[in-house]
This record gives sequence, C-alpha cells and structure tokens, in this order.
Amino acid sequence: MRFRWCHAVAAAVVLPAAVVVMGLGPAAAAGGATCGGKTVTVDMRYGERPTNGDDVILTGYESSETYGLAGDDTICRLEDGPRGKIYGGDGDDVIYGGIVEYSGPELYGGNGNDTIYGSNNWTYISGGNGADTVHVRSRSGGDVYGGAGNDLVYGGAGNDAIWAGPGNDRIYGGLGRDFLVGGADHDHLYGGAGDDGLYGVGGDDRMYGGAGADRLIGEDGRDRIWGSSGDDVIKGGGDGDRIWGEGGNDEVEAGGGADEVFGGVGRDWLSGGSGNDTLSGGDGQDRLIGGSGADKLAGGSGADRLTY
Repeated sequence: MRFRWCHAVAAAVVLPAAVVVMGLGPAAAAGGATCGGKTVTVDMRYGERPTNGDDVILTGYESSETYGLAGDDTICRLEDGPRGKIYGGDGDDVIYGGIVEYSGPELYGGNGNDTIYGSNNWTYISGGNGADTVHVRSRSGGDVYGGAGNDLVYGGAGNDAIWAGPGNDRIYGGLGRDFLVGGADHDHLYGGAGDDGLYGVGGDDRMYGGAGADRLIGEDGRDRIWGSSGDDVIKGGGDGDRIWGEGGNDEVEAGGGADEVFGGVGRDWLSGGSGNDTLSGGDGQDRLIGGSGADKLAGGSGADRLTY
C-alpha cells in the first residue's frame, strides 16, 4: 500500500550553495564552476561524461539521467531543467538535488555510504545500500526510502513520507505532517512539529511524537514510545512496551505483553490489553482499563475511573 500525505507549503528552506560560478564553455567550466566546494571535472552540459573515478559532476538542462558510475562522486544538479534522475552508483557519493521550480528530480544513492540533499521542491530519494545520510530540504515534502544500512534521514519543512528499510535507522520528520515507517530492526523515529504518523513495524524501536496530535504505532518488538503536548493516539504491539503519553488528552492501547503505560498530564484513556500491565494515569481525569492479566492501576491526581 502506498501512502502519501497531501503536500502543503510550510516554511522557506535555506539551501546550501552547492553550485557557484558558471563558466562560458567546457574549458572555462572546469576552471570556474564548483560543486559542493570542489572544482567541476565533468560538465555534462557540454557533452562530457562521468568516469569510474572520483568525479565532480555538473548536470542540468538536457541531462535527463545522470550516472555517477564507480568512484566517490560529487554530483550537482543545476538550473530548472527537466525533472531528471541522478544515480550515484558505487562509492561514497554526495548528491545535490538543486533548486527547481516544479517537481524535483529523483535521486538514487546506489551502493556506498552516500550523502544526499534533495531539491527545494518535492523530491523522491532512495539511499540504496550503505549507511546513508539524507536531507530532504523540500518545503513541499518528499518521498524517501532509506534502503539497506544504518541510515540517518532528516525531513524538510513539508509533508514527508519516509520509509527506513533494513538497518538501525534514525529518522527525523521535521516540520509538516510526516509519515515515518521503521523496519525490522531497531529504529529511532522523531516526528517533530506537525500531526505525524509513526510506525515502528519490527524491532525494539524508540518513537517520539513531538509537537502536534500524533499517531504512534509500535507493532512488533519491545518499543519505547513518547507522545508530547498534543492529543496523541498510541498503540503498542504484541510485546512488552513502555509508553508515555506526556501532555494532552491521549488515547493509549498497550496491546499484548507486560506493558508499562504512563498517561502524564491531561484527560487520558489508557488500556492495558492482554498481559500483566502497569498503568499510571498521572494528572487529570483519566480512564484506566486493565484488560486481561494481573494488572496494576494507579489513577494519580484527578477524578479517575479504574477498571480491572
């Protein structure tokens, strides 16, 4: 199933000056243009082609597809040309999506520990194999697949959809209504500002909702889940989870396993589900439901209702 938030422009995004000083021809380009602070060695606007070495590549306008091939390449997409696709290939590559008016390019890291910067508009990014670092940057969102490896992904100001893939990943949603999905391993998901959806999937995950009314689903594994100041919906999974609602009027369903649930401040609804659970309401008028198992319920301050 494919998930996409409706994109909405949030805030301006400051882009690094990856490309500066254009030359007037092939010879001038090699001496005058830079990409990621390095002198350009391959300017595809003038028919030059990448090699299997460590290239510094400038692409744009007519270059609909760019292949870095082997080597530790630095690739910059220049100008507002066709959407295009950039493939880093083998090696530890650095890719800059560029500044575009409409939809951004598709960026593929390939094999290696790559660093990828999206465009200022919506961008599709796939890290590929390796421990990749991805910066979405877009003000209107993007779709990101981390791929295999221990990845680090930073969302942008828009509504991002980020899938971690295999590996112990860290994902930061940033601003906007983000959709973050872990994988089978031990992931850290940070929603950030906005009404986010976080899904741990497998592994012993750490999930942080951040500001906004978030939905956090732990699923398989012994997860640790934190809501925040908004009215959050939190669900554990089949194993022994620890859940903190924090502020707001939260709805928490722990699921199976011996869970620990802490409501925090607000009018919370806490359900232990199956297993020997411990539920603590905290401040506010809370509703605690133990479910099956030998449960421990503590309402805290406020007129609470406890059901064993």
